[in-house]
Amino acid sequence: MAKVFVIFVCLSMMGILEAEMCPSYHVVEAGDTLSEIARDNNLSTSSLAELNGIDNKDLIKKGKKICLSDELVLKCNEQREIRAGETLSLIAVGMGMTPPYESALKIAKASDIKDPDRVEVGDKICIDEKYLATVSVTVPDPAPIVIPVQTTKIEKTEEKIEKKAEKEMPKVQEQKEETEAKTEPEELDMLTGLSISPFLSYSRIDAVDVSNNAKGGTLSRPDYGAEFKIMQVWGDYFTSELIFQIERRKYFTNSNRTFDQHGGQMLNFGAGMGFRPFRRVELKLRAFYGNEFYFRAPNLTSLAIDKTMSIKGDIGLYFDIMKSKRGCAGIGGGAKVLGSTYVDAINATGYHTKNGFGYFGTAYMKHEFKYIIFEESFTYESMRKDSELFEQKHSAMYFKGGMTILF
Repeated sequence: MAKVFVIFVCLSMMGILEAEMCPSYHVVEAGDTLSEIARDNNLSTSSLAELNGIDNKDLIKKGKKICLSDELVLKCNEQREIRAGETLSLIAVGMGMTPPYESALKIAKASDIKDPDRVEVGDKICIDEKYLATVSVTVPDPAPIVIPVQTTKIEKTEEKIEKKAEKEMPKVQEQKEETEAKTEPEELDMLTGLSISPFLSYSRIDAVDVSNNAKGGTLSRPDYGAEFKIMQVWGDYFTSELIFQIERRKYFTNSNRTFDQHGGQMLNFGAGMGFRPFRRVELKLRAFYGNEFYFRAPNLTSLAIDKTMSIKGDIGLYFDIMKSKRGCAGIGGGAKVLGSTYVDAINATGYHTKNGFGYFGTAYMKHEFKYIIFEESFTYESMRKDSELFEQKHSAMYFKGGMTILF
């Protein structure tokens, strides 16, 4: 109603509001005032003046048509041209309107066509179903048929119309589906972009000395770092990404065995592939090659460097459980594997291998704009790592927030 009122006021101010567009109006006579007209029709003087574009409420001219309703007469909003071989009845049947002849009369009336049986190629007709539903027509009684041959001709003509309508129906339905598809709101799909995601994490490591089955100690550490990704969407189903991770680690200990405070940094290079069998489901596989450097100060008297080279991978399944035009929220989870070679510079144990496996779960939110996507996530992971020296249980929590710039 508010939109109709605004349109009415604009038309009034432009001077193109016609009487036939107003379902109810009053012609000003000598002695009439705007306040009296408003009172007689249960309206306020100000709303009546605004509706008719009248600036001076005390001055109205004799003979002026004062509109009393803010409801416009419906107009046809969808038209097309007659094609070769088409009739109004054929078009009505193709649109699913029944009965054909009465529907043809409605189309003719809405399109200002005097004779519905005589149309030419290029004539513009109304095909707005909502508007046609408001059009009323009177169907004339059919003239009595005296010659039987004429009945046969009419039946054959109707049969031809029905057969032609059956052939045209798929085309009309296809055009209708294309029109509906264009009017649906489009969701923003990521094409190619650069992602920058800083993160904080907290880890806990419980170790057991394999050689004497003794408690090796418990480490807890806060970490921080950042992840950089270049992502690309391939068609409707596949995605790829190149990943670089850098992480800074600081170790603390609270076990009965004296663990030295030590920290380090980790560099990972990785690549991933994603597959979307459905719009809200993605299967993602990633692999990393990494180097970890640890700086230890035993009893704060000397410095040694440990180094780990590792190959890691994970596979996960992600679900967008809530989705809108400007974002989504979802959950995911999967499995992780690890293979690494480690050298202990303090104990001079040389190289030894360490393998691991585990699982992870994550919850995430995305906020999508025209060229930027913001994302927040929380991830929990747990891994079992085994080597010739230790058996470790490693659990960690990650809080990540970042943005992707599309280009």
